Amino acid sequence: MIPPKDNWTAFSNDSEKLRFMVEHNLAAPSSKFTKSLMYSGGFTNVPVICTLKGFIKDFISVIQVGDELHCINTDYLADMQSGFSSSALAESYVVLDLETTGRNHNKDSIIEIAAVKYVHGNEIGTFETLVNPRKLIPEEVTDLTGISNEAVATAPEIKEVLPEFISFIEKLPIVAHNAPFDKSFLCDAFYTYGYNFDYSVIDTLKLSRKAFPEFENHKLENLKVWLELPEQPSHRALADVYTCAALYLKCTSKLMEDQLIKNTSDDDSENNELSNEASYRKRGSSRKVSAVVSHFNNINPRDISPTVTAFDESNPLFGKNIVFTGELNMDRAEAMQIAVNSGAIVKSSVSKKTDYLVVGKQDKALVGEDGMSTKEEKAYDLNKSGKANIIFLNEDQFLQLINCEVSV
Repeated sequence: MIPPKDNWTAFSNDSEKLRFMVEHNLAAPSSKFTKSLMYSGGFTNVPVICTLKGFIKDFISVIQVGDELHCINTDYLADMQSGFSSSALAESYVVLDLETTGRNHNKDSIIEIAAVKYVHGNEIGTFETLVNPRKLIPEEVTDLTGISNEAVATAPEIKEVLPEFISFIEKLPIVAHNAPFDKSFLCDAFYTYGYNFDYSVIDTLKLSRKAFPEFENHKLENLKVWLELPEQPSHRALADVYTCAALYLKCTSKLMEDQLIKNTSDDDSENNELSNEASYRKRGSSRKVSAVVSHFNNINPRDISPTVTAFDESNPLFGKNIVFTGELNMDRAEAMQIAVNSGAIVKSSVSKKTDYLVVGKQDKALVGEDGMSTKEEKAYDLNKSGKANIIFLNEDQFLQLINCEVSV
């Protein structure tokens, strides 16, 4: 991977970053907040969390992996997110917990609010206050939480607390355990005093059920023991916030791990081209598929990283999507490396985004009597339908284009 030069554009705010992420398939169209991304290329042995920091000319993203900045093609980065969206970790979020006089938000009131703000899992701010509910706290609630009527007698009322609390949480997503409970009380308080509750809410109860379905229940105090989360006294808001925050990280980590195992066990089209061949096989046979798979099963374009320190942006292949098919005189990995070093985007399958298809010698025993691979067939059909303008190159033309000797 290449560290960015000085001329890259950093995102000025989260709204700008989120717009970029949605436009480039790094986040779902319905996403309301920025998320950490997965990097699973040749720079690391296993997928790791990375942070999107900016971009270069729109199609190259600048990401932070650990303490280092790197450039990566945005399409590659989008491909790496496949399957990880449901376990994505919000970049910035607020973990929240409330204590109340009872369970019914229509007649009960908040007596304590605690929240901790996190950026990339690191605590950056804390909010904590008792709240005068203007009603008696039941004895069983005092026994459970330790919050007495005397303790809240001089505390501010909820209408006094809300402005500072709203300022603290900003527009960040809210994480809570059994989130609908906390949300119902907050919504009532917000609407009562003229505020709009417009926040994304992440429920660790749902996440824990998905991440750890083997547990008999998913109560916070039980999960704390079973998952060996940092010890905190239960049933006080701030203590439960820290437990919930640890649970959130535990759940997302487990879901990412499960997805990685699934991705590894699946037939990955970019590792062996099976999906591409099987999904676009009009005249070929199963023999055609299996032969092609065995022939190129160790080459993954995402594992080919640039070995140059800067790109020649005047090169005709710079920023272009290129696909290889057939046997070349040079090694396929070598051809991919040459293309990547020229700033090209090497893909394993043909699509309407493809700019060039480099065609090598085809073995009829592999591709059938017509002598065309499924990549060629798909490229011809896309061109014929007007959905693409894919240029076909032989190996010599590819090398000449790399060296800027011809213009195609």
